[in-house]
Amino acid sequence: MVRDYGYKFLKRMYFTKPYHIVQEIQKFNIPDYRPRMERFKKAVHKARLLQRLRRTRGYAFSQTEGGQEKVIRAYDTTMQKPSGY
Repeated sequence: MVRDYGYKFLKRMYFTKPYHIVQEIQKFNIPDYRPRMERFKKAVHKARLLQRLRRTRGYAFSQTEGGQEKVIRAYDTTMQKPSGY
């Protein structure tokens, strides 16, 4: 009987196989440290949304129209509005 336990001890401690490691992980309920596919998908989705936003950003007014551009550039934002309006 001592011989059997000695053999099992040597096999587990000094000649471990991958399934021994898996058994210990399951026994002690060690969480998996690798990134989950769900988190990866979220990160990819977010990156794609940001890229899409950068591409679709445009101007508030058309540059081909005449007149608007001059009005917008003539407006001085450093002055206060008159108080009667």
